[in-house]
Amino acid sequence: MSEKSFREGLYACRAMERYGFALMMLCVSFAVYGQTREDVRVFVPRPTANTGTPEQQAYFQEQFKSEISGAGYAVAENQQNSDYTMQLTIRGNPDFDLYEGEEEFDLLIQLLRNSDGAEVVQFSFPFTKTDDMYEWNLYLVYQALANVPMTKLTAIPKSDYWRNKYLYIAAAGGGDIPWFTVEKYHKKQQDAQGVGNDQATLAPSFLLGLEYHFLNFMSAEADLKFRFMSIEGKKNMLVPSFAAVAKAVIKPSDHFMLEPYAGMEFPMSTDGEIKLPRFAMVGGMQFGVRGGSMGALFIDVNFTYDLGKTKTDTTYGTGEFQRFQIGVLIGYKLGFFNRIKDKSKTG
Repeated sequence: MSEKSFREGLYACRAMERYGFALMMLCVSFAVYGQTREDVRVFVPRPTANTGTPEQQAYFQEQFKSEISGAGYAVAENQQNSDYTMQLTIRGNPDFDLYEGEEEFDLLIQLLRNSDGAEVVQFSFPFTKTDDMYEWNLYLVYQALANVPMTKLTAIPKSDYWRNKYLYIAAAGGGDIPWFTVEKYHKKQQDAQGVGNDQATLAPSFLLGLEYHFLNFMSAEADLKFRFMSIEGKKNMLVPSFAAVAKAVIKPSDHFMLEPYAGMEFPMSTDGEIKLPRFAMVGGMQFGVRGGSMGALFIDVNFTYDLGKTKTDTTYGTGEFQRFQIGVLIGYKLGFFNRIKDKSKTG
C-alpha cells in the first residue's frame, strides 16, 4: 500500500469517525426531545466556583439551561417552582501542573431532587477552555437527567409497542468508506496518476428495508441499498445492492434495543468498465431507541466484505481489487401489527 493511499484512507476514516459521532449525538437528541417531559421542571442556579472566571460561570449556566430546554424539560426560574436542581461547581484540577495532558478545571455536576433534598447523581468532567465544551454539554445534560422520570404522571404506563411489531419498514441515510486494495494491475497509460493503487473515499449511502420479527428475539430483513464508490477515476459511481440478513433482537432495558446481524449482499455495477463480484458478506449492529409508539430511531454501523474481486478495465489500465467497506446509517423504522397485547407480555 502506498503512503499516499494510506493517508487518504486514514483521512476518510477520521472523517467517518466525526460523521458517526455527529449522527449518534443527533439520534440521541431526537430521542430525548421526542419524549414528553414538559411537566418536569429543572432549576439551574449560577455555578459556584472554587476557581475559574465569572465568564465561565455565565457560560455553563446559560448552556445547561439551553440544553435542558432542548431535551424537552421545563427550565424553572427558581428552586421553589422546580422539581430538580442541577448544581454546577467549577473546581481547579490539582494535577494540572503535575502531569502532562491534564485539564485545568473540573466541572462538578450534581442533580438534587427538591422534594427531599436527595442527591440523584454526581459526576465531574474535565475541561480547559469553554469553547471545547460545546460538543459535550448535551451529553452531560443527558447523563445527569438519565434517571429523571419522563413525566410526573408516573401512573400512565409507557407503551412497549414500538419494539414489538411484526413488520417494520425502514428508511435511512448516512455514509460509507469503500476501501479497495489492489491485487494486481496493468497500466495502459504509464503516466496515469491516482490509479492502480489502494483507494479509499467517503461516500453517501441510503437504505430502504423491510424487517419481519417472526420471534421475540429474532428477525429477518431484506434491504435495498443505494451506495456510491469511487475507483479508477470513476467518481461516485452508483452501486445499488440487495441484502438479506438475520438479526438477533436484544432488549436489555425499556428504553432501547440492540440488533446484531449478519447476512449476504448482492452488489450491482452501473458502469461497464467496473465489474463487481456477485456476492458479499455483510454484518453489523443496529442500536434503536423509542421513536414514539409506532417505531424506533436507529443508528446502524455495518461492515461489508466482497466474496470476489472487483475487476476494472478502463482507459488507465486493467486490474483486480479487493473491497472492504464500513458504513454508518441513521434512520427510522415504522412498525405495523402488534406482537403483544400489553407490556407485561414482552420479553
